[in-house]
Order: sequence, then C-alpha cells, then structure tokens
Amino acid sequence: MELADLKQDHAITLSSVRDNATTWQKRYEKALKEHTEELAALQRMFDATKSELATCHSERQEAVGQLKALEDMLQQQQTRADTERDRRIKTELKLQRHRKNN
Repeated sequence: MELADLKQDHAITLSSVRDNATTWQKRYEKALKEHTEELAALQRMFDATKSELATCHSERQEAVGQLKALEDMLQQQQTRADTERDRRIKTELKLQRHRKNN
C-alpha cells in the first residue's frame, strides 16, 4: 500500500469515526432531553400528590376534631340524661315512700 492510499484510508476512517461520534452524541442528547422531560413530569406529579396528601391530612385532622367535639357533646348529653334519670328515680322512690307512709 502506498502512502497516498494510507492517507486516504486514514481520512475515511477518521471521517467515519467523527460521523459515528456525532451520531452517538445526538442520540445521547436526545435521550438526555427525553429523560429530563420525564423527570420534570414525574416531579410535577410528585409535587401534586404531596400537595393532595397534605390537603387530605389537614381535612382528616379537621374531621377528627369535629368527631371529638361530637363525642364530647354526646358524652355531655348522656351525662345529663343519666343525671335526669337518676333524679326522676329518686323522686319516684320518695313519692312511693311518701305514699306508703301515708
């Protein structure tokens, strides 16, 4: 092989390597862009989900507070009803004793 042929082969090989490198660089940049966009979309979904979770947690705490208030109110009403029932029973027993004694 002559020097001119070697130079030509070298030039062809170098050109091929450059083309191949350019092709792979473009593929890499395209893939990187796609993955970056996917990651950004996932981050937005994560942020939205996190926000929804915070809202749900807040609503749950509010509902628990309301339930506790209702339980307290029910307990107070039950206590009043029990007190009233006990008072009526005592009154009825007093009336029965009074009738029995008279």
